[in-house]
Amino acid sequence: MIQVSLRRFYEKTVIDLSNIPFGRRLALLRGLKEKKQQEVADELKLSSKNLSKWENSECEPSLIDLKQLSDYYA
Repeated sequence: MIQVSLRRFYEKTVIDLSNIPFGRRLALLRGLKEKKQQEVADELKLSSKNLSKWENSECEPSLIDLKQLSDYYA
């Protein structure tokens, strides 16, 4: 019973993530890894200022940075 409920919750969460802005999803993924912005920036050799701007939806990463983020959070 609990497993079915968790599965339904997980499936619903995955669907709901598509409605969340990119920057917020990026911050959520970082939170799931329990990392600070500076830690992620250091590991990916990025500026923490850029990472902050992406998470706050002030701008979007380049395709190269997007690929790097995708590989990191995959």
